[in-house]
Amino acid sequence: MFPNQTADQRLAMVPEILSQIFEGSWRGEQVRSARVSRFWCNLVLNLIWKRLDDLGVLFRLLAPLTPSNGVIAFTRALTSKDWARFNYYANFYEGDDSHAITMLAEALPRLSSLESLTLPICWFTPAVVDAAASSEHHAITYRELSTITRLTALQSDGIRHTMPLQLVADDIIAIARALPNLSDLSLNPALDVAAASTLVVSVLSPPCDLCLISLGLYLNAANEHIPPPPSIDEELQQAVPEKVGFASLRKLTVWFSSLASPVPLAVYLSNILPPGCVLIFGSYGELRPEEPGPTAYSYVQASASPRDANWSIASRPRCSLSLTLTGLSMVTIDLASFLFFIYIGTAHINMMPAAASCAQAL
Repeated sequence: MFPNQTADQRLAMVPEILSQIFEGSWRGEQVRSARVSRFWCNLVLNLIWKRLDDLGVLFRLLAPLTPSNGVIAFTRALTSKDWARFNYYANFYEGDDSHAITMLAEALPRLSSLESLTLPICWFTPAVVDAAASSEHHAITYRELSTITRLTALQSDGIRHTMPLQLVADDIIAIARALPNLSDLSLNPALDVAAASTLVVSVLSPPCDLCLISLGLYLNAANEHIPPPPSIDEELQQAVPEKVGFASLRKLTVWFSSLASPVPLAVYLSNILPPGCVLIFGSYGELRPEEPGPTAYSYVQASASPRDANWSIASRPRCSLSLTLTGLSMVTIDLASFLFFIYIGTAHINMMPAAASCAQAL
């Protein structure tokens, strides 16, 4: 700093202030700022090269590029000086996909005869996506999610991720308890590909009251994880039912990584969901083994109490059943949803002739 500098000039030499100004500028202004002085250039270079929308900009650091027979190629052979310049600017770049790089690093030693490698720009092949879904070291755990518990005024929170979250029932309870104002919690309920879930369906009956209005989860609904229905003696003792864990719940969005049969699940949900709760569910489970992956699901939307007959259901049917329901117009569901619907406690179901023949075919 020079003693005869004005306050504005001294302000323009504070690195922290300049960095904030440059960070809020658009790319063209950042490039022009880098040409003002070496001091400004050193501050703004990191921002310019931190994210790149076009990798061609990075490749042009090595040598000029030109189209040749449909392929963009270098106009000359690369030298050590080209790589030195490239490495200097490449150190600023932070936009790489760590999973993609790890995958390539593991595969390249086995490809000793590889001469050409072409990677799609927007996404990998489905086989690679399926493999990525099983990579547990890329999953989000409670350790990462626990930071949101500091936001005590938070009212709505949603997490979307390629792979299922590595959570257990105690994690859901801890999040809901730490955020007293939270009413909407969506923790990655639907995935792009089928993957196992560490969160089991019994999380829907916590030992305490959680004041959530909307909840979205991805659960393991294998039969061994579904709590058994109460016995007759227990039902008599519960003539005045206790407060359920999600007494305020009005919407439940849940997908299942494993669902061998809808019957035990339907019985369980009919006992724990509060009246008026809207249920939206899908499954990657075993109901349709001939349709693997994201298409293997049935979708149900319920608009009344699980103990009532007034449900509205929609699905992508493998074989449609036409039903006439009390208080509702005709709807169309698949067989799995039909079983789910019956075991929830629906009354007055009249199957149309076409539906009966369809059921016989199944």
